[in-house]
Amino acid sequence: MTTTKFEVKKHGFHFDNGTFRTSVGPFPCSVLCGGMSYSALDYFKCGIRVPELTKAPAEGNPLEKYLYRRQMTAHYYTWHLFLAAWSAPIPLLGVTSSLVQGSMKELDYYLSSEGPLVMCLFENMGTGHHVLAIGCDKAKQRIELYDNNHHDRNCNLTYKNGIWQHSLSSTKWKGWFLDWGHYTDGTRLPPLSWRFCKKCHSLVTTSFGQTGKCHAGGSHSHNLVFEYFLPCFVNEGERGWRVCSKCQALFYSPSGQATGWCADSNNHTPMSLGKQLLEFGVDSSGQGEKKWHMCKLCFGLFWAGSGNGTCTVGGTHERSSKQYVVAHRTV
Repeated sequence: MTTTKFEVKKHGFHFDNGTFRTSVGPFPCSVLCGGMSYSALDYFKCGIRVPELTKAPAEGNPLEKYLYRRQMTAHYYTWHLFLAAWSAPIPLLGVTSSLVQGSMKELDYYLSSEGPLVMCLFENMGTGHHVLAIGCDKAKQRIELYDNNHHDRNCNLTYKNGIWQHSLSSTKWKGWFLDWGHYTDGTRLPPLSWRFCKKCHSLVTTSFGQTGKCHAGGSHSHNLVFEYFLPCFVNEGERGWRVCSKCQALFYSPSGQATGWCADSNNHTPMSLGKQLLEFGVDSSGQGEKKWHMCKLCFGLFWAGSGNGTCTVGGTHERSSKQYVVAHRTV
């Protein structure tokens, strides 16, 4: 039995594929199995916690936009392979010759060397599904899966009587093939999850498994009602916002240098992921929660909707005149 370190309840999304409708981009759709598979692998490979959302993100949420973009990437790399699988053994559009059906030997080898793999299941014409293969047993002809149609549940495919039977579904899949699109395209930085600290009013990330030190003393006290997301892409929002590697709070540093004032002493220190210095965008208009401001003393982003919170420098945050909007949804 070959296994990977991917744990469904820990590394998979906590909502099901197909429980939301998205109209981002030119192709409206309600199923984002490719996007969810690619994104779950992004979170896993980046070492970032998946969001705690138990419902699919609302339309316009940065996470929803990210899932859609990853869905388009998955389709780009696999549409012709699905056509080949559906049309075999009769050629369709001349694409069948390049399809290599998946083998347990190949799957076992790459799971051992590469870790979790994106895999495509196919049945009759038009029926296909992206999942993550996270383990396999060659002797029993069984593949362990993270299937985004069944959140927080371990499931598997077993080969019996010429078909692949899903342990949690009545669908009988004809076959599968590996999708190397994620490997080719490369791991991307997915949206981080953020929380509001009830003591210092700062916006603090929980994505790296650290609580961080609070301006008001001790650790941050997270409001668990809302989970926030920031724009993911270079052309969205005001850029130059960083996450402090010490206090885990969001602060402003267009140059990427240590600046402002951290509750854990001295300047905020921008966090890097590998060789990439993390940078985020914050909106000054649009939908979401208003009354967010930059503190002119510590350079952190804080919410002024119920007082100015606590700042290590001046007792309370001193808000700038510019107001920001942060998208959120209930957990």
